[in-house]
Amino acid sequence: MADQPSNRGFIRSLYDFSFSSLVTTKIVKALYALITVVYTLFAIVALIALISRGGADIAIGLIGVPVLYIIYLALARVALEVVVVLFRIAEYARDVRDQGRQAATRPPASPWS
Repeated sequence: MADQPSNRGFIRSLYDFSFSSLVTTKIVKALYALITVVYTLFAIVALIALISRGGADIAIGLIGVPVLYIIYLALARVALEVVVVLFRIAEYARDVRDQGRQAATRPPASPWS
């Protein structure tokens, strides 16, 4: 039987040409951290740019930038969670398939035991 995805390391998973070990669930934390850093830097730059323009742009920057930052960060999080859920469904389906194969190869239990 093939190794379960959790039993393989990241590098071994990258060179798994049968795709029995998935790397997406292993890199999603780092990807979310990278997205958070990029969004935060972009929000800071946008806020500074709007404040430096003065006038009504200050109010837009102080209200709009944090609101948009939270919305975009939440959308990124939801998208990554959907990806993780889909990959976990695939892993659980593989487990159910393997259990079914194991049950099919076992002899039937005797009713008198």
